[in-house]
Amino acid sequence: MSLKNLVVCGTVCLSKPRTANKWALTAWMAFVVLVFGGRGAAAAPTQSIDCTKGQTPNMTVKIYNNSTSENIFPVLFAGAPSNTDTWIQACFQLTDAQLENHPYPRATQYRMYINCCSSGENGIPPGGSVTITLPLYSPLVGSIDPKRSGQLIDWWQGGGINFYRAPATETKPPAVLQQHWDTDQTGNAIAPTNNPPACSGCNLHFFKAPASIPNNDPQQLTEHTLGAQPINPDHTKPGQPARLWVPDNVDYDVSYVNYVYMPAVMEPFGNPLIGYIGSPSTISNFNAATAKWYASPLGADWPLYKGSDGKPISDKIPSALEIFLNSAAFDNTNVFLPAPVNSHPIMAMTEEWEACVNQNGTDPICPLIRSVTALLNANYENYQRVGTQDRHTWKDVWGCTGEPVKKTDRLLLAHLYGWTPFLENCTNTAANQLYHTPGYHDPKKPLNYELVKADFDELQYWVKVLQGDYGKFDPYVALIHGPDYLDAPYTYAYSVDDAVGNMQTDGTGLIIAVGGSQNLPNPDHATPNVNFPFGYSSSYDGGIHFAQYGRCTTTPDTPTVPHFTSFAVPEGIYNTPSSILNCTNSMQDSKGRVYLFKLKGLPPNFPDNPFPTPHERRTVNSNLIDCTGNTGQVLNWCHDIYPYRQIDPNDPRARVNYYVVMGAPPPLN
Repeated sequence: MSLKNLVVCGTVCLSKPRTANKWALTAWMAFVVLVFGGRGAAAAPTQSIDCTKGQTPNMTVKIYNNSTSENIFPVLFAGAPSNTDTWIQACFQLTDAQLENHPYPRATQYRMYINCCSSGENGIPPGGSVTITLPLYSPLVGSIDPKRSGQLIDWWQGGGINFYRAPATETKPPAVLQQHWDTDQTGNAIAPTNNPPACSGCNLHFFKAPASIPNNDPQQLTEHTLGAQPINPDHTKPGQPARLWVPDNVDYDVSYVNYVYMPAVMEPFGNPLIGYIGSPSTISNFNAATAKWYASPLGADWPLYKGSDGKPISDKIPSALEIFLNSAAFDNTNVFLPAPVNSHPIMAMTEEWEACVNQNGTDPICPLIRSVTALLNANYENYQRVGTQDRHTWKDVWGCTGEPVKKTDRLLLAHLYGWTPFLENCTNTAANQLYHTPGYHDPKKPLNYELVKADFDELQYWVKVLQGDYGKFDPYVALIHGPDYLDAPYTYAYSVDDAVGNMQTDGTGLIIAVGGSQNLPNPDHATPNVNFPFGYSSSYDGGIHFAQYGRCTTTPDTPTVPHFTSFAVPEGIYNTPSSILNCTNSMQDSKGRVYLFKLKGLPPNFPDNPFPTPHERRTVNSNLIDCTGNTGQVLNWCHDIYPYRQIDPNDPRARVNYYVVMGAPPPLN
């Protein structure tokens, strides 16, 4: 499977909801135009848990230790200080008028040690596993005051797990983890008054966490957000909630954005259609690959984290983003060894940028470097302009103190490799975003953010990292994605590497395996989706709509939602049971009719034409769509299904999106 075809989301993309489309088969062309620009948002499940009736949603987190020689020590963290908790507001179905008096502010981050580090607890042993029931929230008081902070722990709205490891022959946790435990004992312990997380196969311990686990700890991060709360399109109507509540959405990644230390893979719990993302390597092979990279011209002399003993941590490698953004440690050895300013790869990256930008270099990589640097310069100019000319915005909107910082080449490089806006001395992280940079924010103009972002992606993959042709912009991406090294194409390697590292799909929890892919419900890696947009309703017979759909099942078992009128099914791996050619999908309309269809041709063979003539549509349908099992009007409906493919023009990896477009329900007669 080529990485260029991997998509961002799994089977639900709530960040890109579609407007309900009510059309009949005669409105075919209008629908194709809508789908062409929608990039296949998938159907959102209906709410099945009602917090207003005393119900509390739960997710399942299953962790496997597939190592044969290491104990692993997961430490789950949740949330961060915030003025508003929209997850709690959504679950309690608050209206716009209720939001102000029910902000549910969060006081701090919280931490949960899993089978560590009390007496007799030594993590998860080789071959072991734990199963955690993780509620949406756990109260910390007898009666929650929605205006006061510190009233509850929200376990779902953004968090992650830090994985430590130690040889199985050791009888105690890693020393640095034991230090965190000892520190947390002094005033940070908490006890939920109700509905705490529960664990099968382990003990759990809960603490406030005023400070996050530091990046230079010997640990690997996985990230997740559970549930979703998209804005309700009808929120202004009387009695309608401000946000929809989707309790079975999971968003997750194995993050090698800042550093790489340990292999892990992730899948959704309760959704075996989705393959894994992450690295399925064993720990020993993983360490060998990082050592090979560090001994190569790409990685030789790359800065490593400095341990508490003053020596470099050889198994943990920081990313270019981590190195350049850590400006206070760039020209010293407080954090890294050697100091980045003296590291040969870092010096080469800096010199290449200077030659392109300051010396008008002619290297083939230079036009891309100049393109992204121009965007950052424009973003800095907006930052400086607001700081010197618009003091109201600077202080009251952006939350800035002091004055704008001076722009230097080193500062530009930090923002370049971090792909971050200029917001030094400002607290509003939503301000001055790169995609809102003046001159770049209009997607209809030749110069726009999306095109420059594509240049940035192309720089990261320069020249052809996935084929082993390693360039010079970011050697760390070659470490993560390169076939000669970690060969982990389904993980983040830089901050906006979304197309390969992040999965958003429906599920009832997460499965995480460290040190191999054993025990996963789906043993295959994640693959691209085929998107199935459908006409939600028609005006025939007083109005007929699709009420249920089923992915890879002849029994439609998932309710449709008017605002998300499509679903997605992974391609799977061809010539294996996971191939989409083995998958029969189904629909059921509001009149009880069941529709069955499957592909009989591979998605790469879809035509590129999204605007077929009636004859072309029927010809393609007969070659690629299997309508066996349908009769009458349902059969006619199936014969109008049309598949096509679209190459994303803004993706340097030439990602291909696949669509199978279906009409609204036909008349009864």
